[in-house]
Amino acid sequence: MSAALQSVEEKKTPLAERTAELLRAFRLPTAAEELAPRLMQAGHGDALTLVLDVLEMESSDRAERRVERMRHAAQPATRQDARHLDTARFPRR
Repeated sequence: MSAALQSVEEKKTPLAERTAELLRAFRLPTAAEELAPRLMQAGHGDALTLVLDVLEMESSDRAERRVERMRHAAQPATRQDARHLDTARFPRR
């Protein structure tokens, strides 16, 4: 990392920290380390707010999709109820 990026890195804002946290959660470690400092160095620190908004939306969408996947996986198959239970497979008493 260059000296200029290191000086920008020292001025991490809560926006930059949250952006990096989300990017790490999305398994994007290089983007997590480089995005905020480079935006600030290029004079586009205000864009970090927009980037964070998009990342927050992605995080929310991922959480919703995960819930839907889990709900779908928890649904029993159509033939899984007591009427279709094969008791011949149970051990005898």
